[in-house]
Amino acid sequence: MQKKTDQAEKVIKTLYSDGKVVEVMADISTSGQGSEEQDAGWFDLFSARYFKVVSVGATLFLFQQLAGINVVVYYSTSVFRTAGVASDVAASALVGATNVFGTMIASSLMDKQGRKSLLITSFSGMERIMFLNFH
Repeated sequence: MQKKTDQAEKVIKTLYSDGKVVEVMADISTSGQGSEEQDAGWFDLFSARYFKVVSVGATLFLFQQLAGINVVVYYSTSVFRTAGVASDVAASALVGATNVFGTMIASSLMDKQGRKSLLITSFSGMERIMFLNFH
């Protein structure tokens, strides 16, 4: 599609065999027809076509910021020092390891349960904990 057929043929020969070059190149040229997308600008984000996607993305970003994880990461060394942990490096490593471990668990659950159910479950859990902390 970018008019680099010589490079494409060389890669196809590497991946497949010489006999497959014509067949794969034909598949690529027929699949690429009509798939040219129009260039989009920044103002297209605010059009009715993308309103739902942009709204969901902005709302998730807002909830993430309101959850306060940035504060936890930023002040973790101070909190751990107050709790008696002498090493700032150990405190940062503990927070980082917890973050990586939680991300690994969430990634494996995403494939099994789906993003929507995980979002609803995690947000309702955060809501309950925040409610308990305020009362």
